[in-house]
Amino acid sequence: MLRRIVLKNFKCFEALDLPCAPLNLLCGLNGMGKSSVIQGLLVLRQSFDTGDLSQGRLVLGGALTDLGAGSDVLFEDAEEEVVGFELRRDETPEPWTQTFGYSRTGDQLTVNGPAAEAGVPPVWRAFPPFGGGLAYLQAERIGPRKSYPLSEMLARRGNLGARGEFAWNYLNDRQNDRFPADDPGVLDPRDSRIATRGVPGAPRRPLRQRQPPRRRRHHLAAGMPRRGDRGEGSPPGTVTGNIGHEGPGAGERGRVHAPRFSG
Repeated sequence: MLRRIVLKNFKCFEALDLPCAPLNLLCGLNGMGKSSVIQGLLVLRQSFDTGDLSQGRLVLGGALTDLGAGSDVLFEDAEEEVVGFELRRDETPEPWTQTFGYSRTGDQLTVNGPAAEAGVPPVWRAFPPFGGGLAYLQAERIGPRKSYPLSEMLARRGNLGARGEFAWNYLNDRQNDRFPADDPGVLDPRDSRIATRGVPGAPRRPLRQRQPPRRRRHHLAAGMPRRGDRGEGSPPGTVTGNIGHEGPGAGERGRVHAPRFSG
């Protein structure tokens, strides 16, 4: 498990040393660096997936995140024009570290050191952020579409896409897979399939009983005039009801008057 994330001269951080736990919650005001921590992991993952990281290149713009150019990544008051990463985890005593040189206008940063030191050691390749399960969804998700992109490779890897565009593909590919019987997400042990829509015997949510519409109280009744409803010069017991509709053809108050009833 990832235990520590260290960032140097990366975006708003001059030096960040962040310990990690099995469950981590990043909270704070806008501009405090919550997204920058996540983007630090994403830029490593997309550089690893494209093969650029093994060649000593850090890809700033890709499928997971687009950080712009080097001037958008380097810490504003950096004393040294380098961007550094360090990761530590339980399974490996030695940390993974890498330092990249600065390119103001380029969308890639190159490793700052011998090319032989670039890349990811084999002991790190099976674990996040380089390997293993890494699911990331942006706050801006894809909306309803007539069709969605398909990718069997991404579906097998459990990749839903940064905007959730491959979610349908993932569910369709794994619709017959089953959760473990003790999984808390299983509503009915008799049917633990991931996708149960339209399957006979699948658990269903109870339908809410539709309530009858509430009747509006009508104040228009002979002998029960409301304040201001008796017109001037009307015989005793006469009620002039205001229906309350406004628009063309309305009265002086912008309302349509109901017929008068004599008592």
